Amino acid sequence: MIPSLRVRRANTALEEPRGDYVLYWMIAARRLRASYALEHARDRARALQKPLLVFEPLRCGYAHACDRFHRFVLDGMAEKRAPLQAAGIGYYPYVEPEPGAGSGLLEALAQRACLVVTDDAPVFFLPRMVEAAASRLSVALHAVDGNGMAPLGATAREFPTAYAFRRFLQKDLPQRFDEAPEPEPLRHPRLPRFGPLPHDAALRWPPADAETIQRGIAGSRLEIVPAICRWWPINWKLFFETCLL
Repeated sequence: MIPSLRVRRANTALEEPRGDYVLYWMIAARRLRASYALEHARDRARALQKPLLVFEPLRCGYAHACDRFHRFVLDGMAEKRAPLQAAGIGYYPYVEPEPGAGSGLLEALAQRACLVVTDDAPVFFLPRMVEAAASRLSVALHAVDGNGMAPLGATAREFPTAYAFRRFLQKDLPQRFDEAPEPEPLRHPRLPRFGPLPHDAALRWPPADAETIQRGIAGSRLEIVPAICRWWPINWKLFFETCLL
């Protein structure tokens, strides 16, 4: 069982048992092994006896976007396709061709879902994105924490010093040593097999095919500026002189 502290209700909407599938919105733990969020999505799909659809989007307008980050996610998409298909689980990889092109896709997929499960990651723009999505979805959104051994919800306050936080962990962590996500949550999913992707969504927002993923950003319309060039104006002469001192 996943510890209850790791599952957070991100909105007040209810599950819809008449939905067509359970939707896992993969945004942080982009893997198929040892993932609390994927495990929770599988468990809810199993309880509702519904298929599972994994939706993995890749925006092109995020802060500090670069070809290395994109390549990392695209390589992961290429690896996930075959295992998910073998497990009978739907997979919707979406690579945004230009900023804003994917707007509305999550809501469209959620309209046919029993509930939406996502990663509860307190980094980057992800908390704001999940909060914004929670207010727009008409079904339950569960955010699942898989960030470390200590759940985010284990602490009820902020610690003023690292020493105080270490003292808390020394008391709290021993009771969590036996807690761990399943290494292979999709080995025996015992779920109804997922059918074709929702036609209307796939027509408006075409999922990335194998060729698109392999081609990557080289064949896209993106012009990704290296992150360092967007942080601050750099005096390159001074920069190199300093490095050579």
